[in-house]
Amino acid sequence: MEPSSFPPVYLAEGYATLRDLRDRKVLQDTDRDSLREYNGGAMVPCLDANHFEDLYLHHAKLSASRRLAPITRPGGGVCVASTSPLAVAECDGQLVNERLSVLRSMDVAVHHLGIRSCYLYGHFPCKACWLAGMNVRDQFQALVDAKAELKERYEEPNKHFVVALMFHRAILNKDDTWGPRKTYHVKRELVVEYLKTPPPPYVAVPMAADEWSTDVQSLTDH
Repeated sequence: MEPSSFPPVYLAEGYATLRDLRDRKVLQDTDRDSLREYNGGAMVPCLDANHFEDLYLHHAKLSASRRLAPITRPGGGVCVASTSPLAVAECDGQLVNERLSVLRSMDVAVHHLGIRSCYLYGHFPCKACWLAGMNVRDQFQALVDAKAELKERYEEPNKHFVVALMFHRAILNKDDTWGPRKTYHVKRELVVEYLKTPPPPYVAVPMAADEWSTDVQSLTDH
């Protein structure tokens, strides 16, 4: 996936949203404590090759158990919510239920491997989400919905089940190449409050050069 295949307005709006979420402490640095691993973890990232290796290696480095079960689907954790446009996709004229595919793999991880932790990943820029008409705010709503559904499915009396929301972003440099990548832990309580507020009109301005290297233009969120 070439960076130039993304519309400039999509990129500008997305980076502005992520900057806002970071400033509000919704997005926080990841560490071993934030992963809260119980007998290993099932990761649900997108299969996007521009993001997967970096987020997987970062996660593996922090993993206490080293028992990771990657479950990759287009959009990653965003496709798990029943409300997500990515839950069902078309292939060769037939409908493919991406959500059920993830749940089948999750069932194996939980019931046969004894894994009691799940990490739902979103990322930006995401071609699958863009093609489905989803912006970054939509991605976070889908992740929140997916977490609630997984908790209901796998939580059992006296058997805790952890679902953590994660987000990976890659920076688009001015020369149209991929720049720094970073993984964030999403604070669920804060993102839920954020999603209750109406989307603000963004005046997207560049961040410090060592953090964001993409030029973004003033725009109105819609």
